[in-house]
Amino acid sequence: MYGPAPQQLLSFAAADLALRKIGLDSLVMICSAEATFRSDFLNRVRMNTIAGFQVFSPIAFRQYPCGWTKLCKECDGCDVGQSTGYFDRANYDVAAFYSRDYVDARKLLEQQLPIVRSDRDIVNLLNYTQDAIGSPLERIENVAEMFVRASGKIHVLRGIEPNLRLGRAMENFLVEVDPEGEQLQRLRCEEQPDQRDRCVRIASKKQIGDVLVQHDGADGRENEVKK
Repeated sequence: MYGPAPQQLLSFAAADLALRKIGLDSLVMICSAEATFRSDFLNRVRMNTIAGFQVFSPIAFRQYPCGWTKLCKECDGCDVGQSTGYFDRANYDVAAFYSRDYVDARKLLEQQLPIVRSDRDIVNLLNYTQDAIGSPLERIENVAEMFVRASGKIHVLRGIEPNLRLGRAMENFLVEVDPEGEQLQRLRCEEQPDQRDRCVRIASKKQIGDVLVQHDGADGRENEVKK
């Protein structure tokens, strides 16, 4: 979701290739490898995905990397709260739909978004760029957006899902690969206002503010000692 645009299109490649084996009458859910959820979430997926009428794209709760920042309590099973994470409304990694609805939508938009019928076609999909379709407004980046563009008969249901969690991959990376945050410091969020929501947060504003206050207080005491 938050990587370069071509990488975001790989969900289409995975779905295109998988559906050839799954069949057209199946309920399918695609999700990020880092997603975790409870069994009752799958029940809501079944209820909220309606063949020929509705796809379901839940809004996951993205957990802060508490084990790395030490600014919050690390707890995968805790209730959602502002101190442990936030609902990531800019993330569309998880989507549930019926195979036939997906295939119909893909065929309608094949000129804009090439269909992957074999592994060799993946390169054509990754070469799909903004310039190739002329207008930035026509760009399709995720499955939910594809259904919106393809036909008015298929509705896209979005809603917060407390039992769908994201964030474990980032925490594992920070703890195991970048414990000092050197690589994290080199990352820069997009400056465009409409892209800011895609920046992953590592702590709440209050938690960061408390750290700054403590840091300023420590500097002040240090200066007094030096005097």
